[in-house]
Formats: sequence, C-alpha cells, structure tokens
Amino acid sequence: MLPDYRDITKRLGPPLWWDEHGVPRYDPFEPDLCGVYHDYAALLLVACQACGRRFPVACGISHAGHMLRHDGQLPLLPSARSGGSFGYGDPPPHGDELGRCAGETMHCDLVAVIEFWRRDGPSMTWRRDHSHEVVFFDG
Repeated sequence: MLPDYRDITKRLGPPLWWDEHGVPRYDPFEPDLCGVYHDYAALLLVACQACGRRFPVACGISHAGHMLRHDGQLPLLPSARSGGSFGYGDPPPHGDELGRCAGETMHCDLVAVIEFWRRDGPSMTWRRDHSHEVVFFDG
C-alpha cells in the first residue's frame, strides 16, 4: 500500500499523474521526472481492482543489474499481448472521507501504455517509441 498524500491533493486537487512511488505530480509527464538511471519510462493507465477508478501513473526500468528480471534477462517491453516488465503494483490511495478503498491494497490492472520512452546511445536522449503504446482494455 502506497503512502497517502491526501494532505497535498486536498490543497492542489487531482494530480496530472502519479510517480512510481505514489507521489502526486502536477507538471506534465516527462521521462526525466521518473529517474536518472532509467533506460525506459512509461506513462501507464491503471485501474483499481476493487472500484475500477483509473489513474495515470509512471513506471521506469533500467538495464542496471538491480533492475533486471529475476532470470537475469533484460526487461520485456510492452506489446499487444502484455505490459511486459511494466506494471505499477498498488494504485495510489483514493478512498473518500468515509474511508479507504479495499483496492488500495491490491495490485492494479494495467489498462494502457499511454506513452513509452527509451534512451540509448551515447547522448542518452529520451525518444518516444509509439510502437510500445498499447491499449489492453477499454470500458
């Protein structure tokens, strides 16, 4: 379960997106805001398993050893069949004044990869790669 930033969101309103630590973000998404060591960054649309509420969230992955898959291979990039190595875990806290949503303790469902970015080569400049931007379900 992610930390509750209700003290921020009640003053500033709903964020444009949430970072990978569940922090509300109010500037437009940029891959540089995800992490200095990431080789891939994605803006995802996820849904709470319990209530279905949707959230734009960011996820970043690095080629560095600590970010490789459990089998030591490079991350799987999103495709029409799956989100690959990209996912979010629990959704941002989103209960109301009556209490928390049970879905805050469940992994959320991946709805879409809204933006996908990669950086490689000596310049390490971010380039958007539309080939990995996929909608998994809409409804």
